[in-house]
Amino acid sequence: MSEKLIEIKNAMISKVKSVGIIVLCILMFHKTKSQMIHEKFDKLVVSENFDQSNNNWSTVSNNDNLFVMQDGEYILNRKTAVSPFAILSGFETNFEMYRLVTSLKVEKTGSDETALGILFMAQPNNKGGYMFEINKFKEYRIRRMEGAAFKNITGDAKNSGWVKHPTIVDLNLPNLVEIRTANSNFDLFINNTFVQTFNDNMYTTGKMGLIVGPATKGRVDFFYVFTNSKPADNVTTQTTKSNNDDVDISALAESIINLKTQINKLKEDNGMLRKTIDAMKGEDGDIDALKKSHTAQLESLQNQLSQTQTRLDSTNNANKELVKYRDMIKGDENSDLLITLSKTVKTERDKNVAMQEENKQLRDSLEMIRAAVKSILGNSIESLSNPKNPPPVKSNTGKPNNQQPPPKTGGNLPAPLMDEEGYVMPQFLPSIIHLMKYKNLEIMLA
Repeated sequence: MSEKLIEIKNAMISKVKSVGIIVLCILMFHKTKSQMIHEKFDKLVVSENFDQSNNNWSTVSNNDNLFVMQDGEYILNRKTAVSPFAILSGFETNFEMYRLVTSLKVEKTGSDETALGILFMAQPNNKGGYMFEINKFKEYRIRRMEGAAFKNITGDAKNSGWVKHPTIVDLNLPNLVEIRTANSNFDLFINNTFVQTFNDNMYTTGKMGLIVGPATKGRVDFFYVFTNSKPADNVTTQTTKSNNDDVDISALAESIINLKTQINKLKEDNGMLRKTIDAMKGEDGDIDALKKSHTAQLESLQNQLSQTQTRLDSTNNANKELVKYRDMIKGDENSDLLITLSKTVKTERDKNVAMQEENKQLRDSLEMIRAAVKSILGNSIESLSNPKNPPPVKSNTGKPNNQQPPPKTGGNLPAPLMDEEGYVMPQFLPSIIHLMKYKNLEIMLA
């Protein structure tokens, strides 16, 4: 029984140790959403405007890198796409509490690995430190270096620590980056917007610098570091030009940061305006053609509208009549059917009227033929029935088929059956002969 209790006790101790390790990891690597640092950093200790080359930053020109200072900017070009490159500053920056402010501009390249960032709390011999980066996709990440390995503080392994953030501007525009640290807490600001905070006590002091990603082009406008003036034991301000009163220098540095921030904002606005102007210029060439096309479409639509309105008016008139009829039969459950049948009846009635008109025309033609035949039978029955003396009929050549001269009709044949020369028209002869076969023609013609 005692052995069983000992086994349970050891299992509980092991469980407590596991929980303790997890809690310790959480405490060592903790992220929150609210700002954690409220110290006042009023002493400028590093001031770099990149006005001219100096010993604090590398200037390199080889097959892998091109790092130069020009026109107040540190121009960085990592030519190789194999790996990133770290640039450590020559400043003595082993501060435990400070505020780092810089301006990073990522330029457009064809590589998706493009990234530019800051090194802080960097340990000797590249054994550790922290790294902040931004990329071409408006993303940022923070990583902890442990020798040759990296631990993501932001994001996860799936996205390599990258996190999208709306405050990051487009390529070729500068981002104002600020990192504040005190008591192992770190606050991150991008373009004067608080982004996130985290706690990590792996490194408490170290050097600062820049990190240039593979196949990356970028520019750094300035690099300032402020500390708290209270513990100012033997900390001296380091600049590339001269030392001034701490308060005046800090105020001047803040003014420069504000002015550069405004300039960056203006550059961003100007970039957007240029894009708008370019888009408008591209559209100018198509405006006339577009106007003509729209005018033609408008005229076509107006014509269609006019035709549709005419049909609509006709339909409305017809519907008014149907409405009257519907009102007359209102209440009848078959009213809709009756209206449909009424439409059909109207259509058939219209057809009937047309057929009656055609029938009338045919009857009139028949009466005319009857009158003509009756006249023939009453005046020239003998000549029509005598094969030796047939009525004159024109042949296809225009001459009489019989060689005897045509008989004179004396004008007894009606005009519809005779041509201008007094001959019977060929198309009526078969009908006349057919009628003569009947014995009682008077009854038929009555």
